[in-house]
Amino acid sequence: MFTKFLKRIGLLGVFLITIAIVFLLTLILADIARDISRKRDFVDQAKLFIRCLEYIRSSEEDKAIEILENRVSERLEYCSRDKEFEKLSEDTKIALWAAKCYFYKYNKDNMPNVVSKTPWNEYDKARFDFKEKYSSGQLKKAPDLNIAKWLGEPKNIEDFKGKVLLVDIWATGCKPCVKGMPKIQKLYEKYNSKGLEIIAIHHPGGDINKIEEIKNNNSLTFDLCIGSKQTILNYGIEGLPSYYIIDTNGHLFFESGYDLPSEEFVQKLLQEVEVNR
Repeated sequence: MFTKFLKRIGLLGVFLITIAIVFLLTLILADIARDISRKRDFVDQAKLFIRCLEYIRSSEEDKAIEILENRVSERLEYCSRDKEFEKLSEDTKIALWAAKCYFYKYNKDNMPNVVSKTPWNEYDKARFDFKEKYSSGQLKKAPDLNIAKWLGEPKNIEDFKGKVLLVDIWATGCKPCVKGMPKIQKLYEKYNSKGLEIIAIHHPGGDINKIEEIKNNNSLTFDLCIGSKQTILNYGIEGLPSYYIIDTNGHLFFESGYDLPSEEFVQKLLQEVEVNR
């Protein structure tokens, strides 16, 4: 029966079947080889992590950090070898940007070549530039607000000169942001007559109707607006909500991160307003 089958398909058929069988065997062997290599790689990683844990347990964190930094460098070199940055996968780009942020912050002098060649993600670069500029301890002028749309009369930082300005960067989809609005309104009602102004800048692309709804539901009377991409870059936004205070001379005086400044701090700054009246 098998002989009849061979005669029916001919030599060409036999050749094609042989090729197909060889191809399938090649795929199977390649898959086995990959599996063996992957297991070996996992074992090597486990050994490396155990060594790092031992260093950390024995208070030799620097050795663990050096091992992990070298491992990161090797992996990124492997993932991005012989490829232009724009042709890399999104996951690889994100990993390279994360590595650039890490080395820029903790070990700039020993940044791996593959990481140093990686172009900055503009948001990451803006965050580092902001921190470098405003964490020196010296008072510096606040960045421009670059507002895209105001809910009411348009304003700029100069309009608040002589006042203490609290800037709240938020979004309607951020539950802590919305939850904090009544507290901000109370702060405004208590200290506005003493020289406190507040601007709540919505993250770019905000829905005016939703912002209006939150404004009405919470009886907000301070200024609301929608920021632009440049707003986010200028203020080095890392997360929401983000709060900033600009003093009576237009200096970015306080960057409180995700927490509202204390009333004691606000009162202290408002003393300048009283002096200048």
